[in-house]
Amino acid sequence: VKDWVAGVLGPGVAVEYGRFPEAPVACEVKSSPGDPWVKRYQSGGGVKRYAYEVYIRVNPRGGEARRFDALAALRSLQARIESREVPDIGAACFSHEVTQLPNEHSTEKDGRAVYQMTAALTYHEKGN
Repeated sequence: VKDWVAGVLGPGVAVEYGRFPEAPVACEVKSSPGDPWVKRYQSGGGVKRYAYEVYIRVNPRGGEARRFDALAALRSLQARIESREVPDIGAACFSHEVTQLPNEHSTEKDGRAVYQMTAALTYHEKGN
């Protein structure tokens, strides 16, 4: 999912899993807490749900870095999800949905703004 998000956001955004990279425009992708199993089969497989969060941190004042509209970038990601695009995870995907719309999440002590959205991917995991 991290690579898919990076591809949608483009080359001007540094993307890492589980932490913000040190970059003027930084994106963190991480798993949301919760049980991933929707339904288990006796074969060992089942239906799983991967819920994830996407955060983009920017300096809204611009500074040395070019101005980046994080909310517009997250809305672009939202549009791709709503058009039924799914990342290649090596499994059959049933759905990909936005669970929290893009929004301003917080402002850090140094003035950088953090924007977020959440989504979930439901897919079939094969058993043994």
